[in-house]
Amino acid sequence: MKKRMLTFAIVSAMLLSSLMLLSCSIIIGQEEYVPRSNQYSYYEVAVDPPNGDIMLPIINYSVSRNSAFVSLFDEIGLASFESGIQYDENYTTFTHKDEFGSLIIHEAPTAAIEFDAHEENSLIFTLSRETGALKSGQAVLVGNEEVSGTFIMQGDVSANIIARTLTFTIRDSGRVIFRASPEGEAVIGQAIAEGRVGGEMFISDDGYNLLEDVVAFDDLTMQTIAANPEVDLKISGDLDKGSVVIIHVDKEILKYDSTEDIGIKVDGKYIPMGDGLSETLYEDGDGHLYFITENEFGYDVVIYLSHFSDHMITIGDAEQDIGIDGYATFLSAIAMVGIAAVALIYNRD
Repeated sequence: MKKRMLTFAIVSAMLLSSLMLLSCSIIIGQEEYVPRSNQYSYYEVAVDPPNGDIMLPIINYSVSRNSAFVSLFDEIGLASFESGIQYDENYTTFTHKDEFGSLIIHEAPTAAIEFDAHEENSLIFTLSRETGALKSGQAVLVGNEEVSGTFIMQGDVSANIIARTLTFTIRDSGRVIFRASPEGEAVIGQAIAEGRVGGEMFISDDGYNLLEDVVAFDDLTMQTIAANPEVDLKISGDLDKGSVVIIHVDKEILKYDSTEDIGIKVDGKYIPMGDGLSETLYEDGDGHLYFITENEFGYDVVIYLSHFSDHMITIGDAEQDIGIDGYATFLSAIAMVGIAAVALIYNRD
């Protein structure tokens, strides 16, 4: 009897110890990585990632496609990363800043990731099993059957691909940007990879606040000044050549029936429409041009600026073309005013 009781006590203690260990593992796991999701991406983030040769603040990075999250990166790591610093949360960004650099996750349709180095560092992406990578000039193309994207390197940055590991060696002030291509936007993604696009902005409204998300691929800034009912932007840059800016505007802000109802003004003057999306993206002439496409969420406004300084951009009503009929009506109105004036003078006499 005593032997049975002793056996029971030992088994019970073992079970209790196992449950306690499992419970501790779950709690520790939650403290290390916290899942975070939005309508565009899913990832798990750690304020205090496990120590190692490479610190892994982000794991399981996935992008939304067809109402599901598709895995792109198993791990996102940095050789130098300061633990214990809380992330700054904005309406569209989730940011970690320390003495080594700034890691920014954009919670926007392109699910962009930026890292700006303050000193030499290594940025490592472990690709998911379904994802491949290929160098293309100053860019690295990644993708699988459902998601594709582009890494853009700025400054003194080099990339190395070994199996499923993509490593960027970033010198002081270098920068790496990842951009997932939204569905149906392969042409824009290719133009960005080829250095044709200086910056990209998303403008939306959550019912309470005007939301904007900006990713600069070159030395420029983009800022929303007003968005009711027209959208006014300030774009500043220090570029020695023309470049393209892309503004994605939600239909709740630009309430038009079609792209034909929308016009673009640069510094108060209407600019002409380009011959097409690709033509505008690859324009290199002396005059500003624009082209607009429509999707289920809003409008993609592509603007080629032939030179850079400080520009005020207005997205609003299309320029009114009175045409022949309108001109005839205008002349008739002038004639009627003239007749009325003559009659008035005659009556006075």
